[in-house]
Amino acid sequence: VEDLVLLAGTVAALVLHRPRKARFLRAKRVAVALAAVAGLALPWVFGLSFSALPSGQAKKENPNPLGPIHALEFGAPDFRAGRWLVEIMSTECEHCRDAVFALNLIHEDPALPSVVALSINPAARVSAFKKETQASYPVIRVARADYLRLLGSGTIPRLILVEDDEIKAVWDQEMPDFEALRAPASAPPGP
Repeated sequence: VEDLVLLAGTVAALVLHRPRKARFLRAKRVAVALAAVAGLALPWVFGLSFSALPSGQAKKENPNPLGPIHALEFGAPDFRAGRWLVEIMSTECEHCRDAVFALNLIHEDPALPSVVALSINPAARVSAFKKETQASYPVIRVARADYLRLLGSGTIPRLILVEDDEIKAVWDQEMPDFEALRAPASAPPGP
């Protein structure tokens, strides 16, 4: 629908286009350049970050820390210790609902990381989601800034494998292979 509206606007602009006098052309170019500079500068002015977690394996020589998570109601787990599979999700997302069965299996297997989901949906929707999907893992409401930082340019459900506060791997809209999640022989399983 959005594409059709933009297409209709473009066609209308072409049909209704009337040549303007050259004296306004320079002013228009300056206005467009200023708008582009402002659009690129605003995220830095307001502290937003263009950085996004990479999909796939994180580089071992350059560990990517998960960073602090600000829970809105209950405390977030201590991601500084153990192995965790963190899901960035929405209660309205069908892919997130479809992932619950596999995430329940991962959460209940002691050889696999503990699962925790992070959401920005209202408490009533989170409660309804847990009841409707029978999610056995915790779904924690977090600050919007933390949610957007962890989602980056990815898509939900985003799964982040965390070991001792370091991001080891990231999956967007796909479920990791259970064998890839198994703890190495030297590492203890998550809590």
